[in-house]
Amino acid sequence: MLKKSLLVLSTLSLLNAETTMCFKKNHFDPTTIETIPLQGGKCEGVFSVKDMKEQGYTVSDIKISDGESGLNYIYVFQKEDMLNSAIINGRPMGKEELRSYLKEINREEQMKKLKEEKEGNIKEGKAFYEAHCVECHGQKGELNAYGTSKPLKNMTFEQMSRAINDYEFNDRMGSNAFIMKKYVGIITDDRLKNISAYLKSIK
Repeated sequence: MLKKSLLVLSTLSLLNAETTMCFKKNHFDPTTIETIPLQGGKCEGVFSVKDMKEQGYTVSDIKISDGESGLNYIYVFQKEDMLNSAIINGRPMGKEELRSYLKEINREEQMKKLKEEKEGNIKEGKAFYEAHCVECHGQKGELNAYGTSKPLKNMTFEQMSRAINDYEFNDRMGSNAFIMKKYVGIITDDRLKNISAYLKSIK
C-alpha cells in the first residue's frame, strides 16, 4: 500500500498548473483587447491574449473595471504543464497514456475511499483496537471478555453496534458493563466500522 501511495504521489507530481497574471490599463477599444500586448506576468509587454493562447495558456479569469481614460483589464492565464513522457514501473509512457494512467489511479483512489466509508478503514481500526480493545478481547477478537461477551471476531458490525447501544442505555449490567461504559463515548459508528473491518481482515 505504501509503495502504491508513493507511486501515486510521484506520478501526480508530473502534473503542474502554471498560472500567470497580465493586465492592460486604460484601453479604449474592447474589440482589439485580445490582439494587443499585455503588461506584467509572462506577457511582459510583448504577448497578447491571442499569443498566450497559442502558447497553450487558457484564460481562467478576467476582470474588467473603469480606468481614467478607458477600461482596465486583468487576465489570469493558466497552463497545464505535463511532461511529454515519463517512465512508470520501468516502462516509458507518452503524454496521452500518462494522462489515462493518472485518471485510472484517481478512479481507484476514489473507489478505495468509497469502500472505506462503507466498510471501514482497516489501518485506523487496527490502531484503535490495539490501543483500547486487545487487552480484554484478544489479539484477534477471539476472547470471551470476562467470560460474558461474545468473541468480537464472530460478530457483525450491526451486532457490535447493538451491544454498544445496550451499554450506553444501561441495558447491560455487570462488571464488564462498568468497564465498557467508559468506552461508549469514544466508540463512534465510524470507529466501530473500522474495528469490524480490521477484525475481518485478520486471517
